[in-house]
Amino acid sequence: MKRLLLAVFLCFGCMVCYAGGMQESISENVTRLHIVANSNSQYDQQIKLDVRDNIISSVEINKDNMNDVLPETEKKVNEYLEKNNVPYRATVEYKDTYFPTKTYANLSLPKGKYKAVNVKLGKAMGENWWCVMFPPLCFTDGATGKIDNEGTQYLKKILSEDEYRLISLNDDMKFKFKIIEIFK
Repeated sequence: MKRLLLAVFLCFGCMVCYAGGMQESISENVTRLHIVANSNSQYDQQIKLDVRDNIISSVEINKDNMNDVLPETEKKVNEYLEKNNVPYRATVEYKDTYFPTKTYANLSLPKGKYKAVNVKLGKAMGENWWCVMFPPLCFTDGATGKIDNEGTQYLKKILSEDEYRLISLNDDMKFKFKIIEIFK
């Protein structure tokens, strides 16, 4: 009986380590965009979406240019807000942020902490919006949520084969992903 308990305990410990390690490894290669609206009013929610579109169309994020991009992004967002007579301003920062699991049509990213460009609009008391900014997965097919071939190929390049297989939603990997979700 003691051996069985020891085996179960060791197996559980290995799964916790595996889950944490895989999520951390994936998160090291991903930068997310997180925008929090001033409030939940229809007006503020629309401003949030307009700011999202403005950032996605005008900012190129990669690991090497983060320090240059943040001040410029904040400046662009605030110029947009001022130009459109929005009565509040934005702050932009780069920090670890917790995200729930995000499932697209053909891949799923595990919950956990990821580096994120956080855009807080006004009081930042409203609903938020987020995506994967680097690699550029904010550009999924809107109808199906499917990551395009360019995004898929880029992920295959920056992630290990095991990491990519884990997040791609083929049937043989769903079980492993669930283990990460449970134990993380």
